[in-house]
Amino acid sequence: MVPDMSGSSSTGSPSATATTTPAAPPEKTQSHDDVAKAVRAAVALGKKVSAAAKVTERAARLATRAVTAAEVDGLDTDIGLAEDPLMPDVITKKKNARLRTKDEAAARKTLLKQLRVISKGVARTYPGNKAVAKAYLIGALSEERKQFEADIISIVNRAKGDTLKGVETADGDAVLAALAAWKAADQEQTKANDQYSEAVEALKEKVHAIDSVRRDIQIAADLLWSCDDPTAHPDRLAFGLSPNRPFVANNVKPSA
Repeated sequence: MVPDMSGSSSTGSPSATATTTPAAPPEKTQSHDDVAKAVRAAVALGKKVSAAAKVTERAARLATRAVTAAEVDGLDTDIGLAEDPLMPDVITKKKNARLRTKDEAAARKTLLKQLRVISKGVARTYPGNKAVAKAYLIGALSEERKQFEADIISIVNRAKGDTLKGVETADGDAVLAALAAWKAADQEQTKANDQYSEAVEALKEKVHAIDSVRRDIQIAADLLWSCDDPTAHPDRLAFGLSPNRPFVANNVKPSA
């Protein structure tokens, strides 16, 4: 089924004396807002470090530690790409994914509504017959996308070979038409979700590139303007460094 819509399942409860192993906590993932906030913070810090590195006197000293103008220019380029087009692209594709999710939900709702005509016919024709209800998959539709589609087709084919009270051939055709509409909406939603995920990954990679260069410049600045030198504190602050503590580059993504 659709990434944003998962089916629920139930299992039997353990007895009072049973010993159970606690389930592992779910893996924590960043929300869209958290990702956006992290991106904005990375871009802002990148700009701050770039501006500090462009001051003539500082640029000359940084050059002694292999920080070149080309490296700083590359940082600016990556920042510009992150701001436009990558950040707007993520926003646009997120909105599109949400719209396609709504379309899929609406199409599924219509499909199930059409299918109820057959299920009601089964209930009227075979009241209380559990075997027939099971054969018509009453209350037992699969949540797996391909099997869900196969279940619908199976129900319609069974109904066409049966004589259900109040159910006409056109009703089965209406279910199949609703199924086709749902399949199209489901495919569009999957496509939109994939495009959104790709846009997010592209932005994350660009932010990683920004962080890598920004961090490299900060490491050089940390050496050139020592935290032990009180006169260097203004320069350290300009580079986003603590004025009186050595810079520690945490959360570094390993090089390939």
